[in-house]
Amino acid sequence: EAGTLAAERRRLRATAWSLGLAGGLVLWLGAVIVVERILRGQERQRDMLASKLSATERLRAAGEIAAGVAHDLNNLFTVLEGHLYLLRERGGVPTCSLDAMEGAVRDGTAAMRRLRQLVRREEEPFVPVDPGQLIREAAAMVEPLVKARAGIELKIEPDGVGRVMGRPAELREVLVNLMLNAVDAMPQGGRLTAASYHRGRRVCLEVADTGVGMGPELRQRIFDPFFTTKPHGTGLGLAVARGIVARHGGEIRVESEPGRGSRFVVELPSTGDGPAAP
Repeated sequence: EAGTLAAERRRLRATAWSLGLAGGLVLWLGAVIVVERILRGQERQRDMLASKLSATERLRAAGEIAAGVAHDLNNLFTVLEGHLYLLRERGGVPTCSLDAMEGAVRDGTAAMRRLRQLVRREEEPFVPVDPGQLIREAAAMVEPLVKARAGIELKIEPDGVGRVMGRPAELREVLVNLMLNAVDAMPQGGRLTAASYHRGRRVCLEVADTGVGMGPELRQRIFDPFFTTKPHGTGLGLAVARGIVARHGGEIRVESEPGRGSRFVVELPSTGDGPAAP
C-alpha cells in the first residue's frame, strides 16, 4: 500500500510538472502573440501619423532641407549682381533686359533669405503693393523664355485695381511660377494672358493659357506637395504658391479642362484705397 501511494504521488508530480510546462508554453505563446499585436498596432499608428502629415509640415521640412544651401546660393546671386552692374556700366545691353535680370537676382536673393527665415520663423512686414506692377515685372522675367518658345503669345492686362498688402517678392514668385507653368503647358504654342482686376473687395491676379489643360483628378492634386507631372519637377511650385497666397489672406483656384487650357486666379484682400496711381 505504501508503494502504491508513493507511485501515485510520483504520477501526480509528473502530471503537475507536465501541466506546468504546458501552461508555461501557452503563456509564452500568448505573450508572443500579444507583443506581435502591439508591434503591429504601433506600426499602423506610425503609418497613420505619417499619412496625416499636413502640407505645411511637409513644406517646412522641405524648406529646412533647402535652407542648407541658401547661403551658398546667396553668394552666387551676389556675384551675378556684381556682373550685372558691370554690364550696365559698359552699355550695349538693352536696359529692359538688365532691369529684368536685376529683378530676378533681387527675387532670388529674397527667396534665399526666406529659406533662412523659414527655419528661424521670422517674417518680413507687409507693405502696400501695386498688383499691376507685379504683373508687369513678372511678365518681364518670363518674356525671354516666351520668346524662345515658338508660337507663344504673351498678353498682359495690368489694370489699375488699387493696392494689396503683402511682400512683393513673394507675390512675384507666385505669378512667375504660374506663368512658367503656363509656358510648359503649351508645347505647341498658344496664348499666355496675365491680368489684374477687382472682384468685390478682393483684387484678382489671373494667369491663363490655351494649353493642354487638366482633368478633374489632376486638378485635385496639383497643389499637393511633391506631386508633379514634369519629368524633372519638384512638385513644390504650386504648393509653395498656395502657401504664400494663404499667408497673404488670399486664396488660389484653378479652372481647367483637357485641351482647353487652364486659368489660375489669385484673390487677395484689397486695401480699399482705390485704383493705384499710374
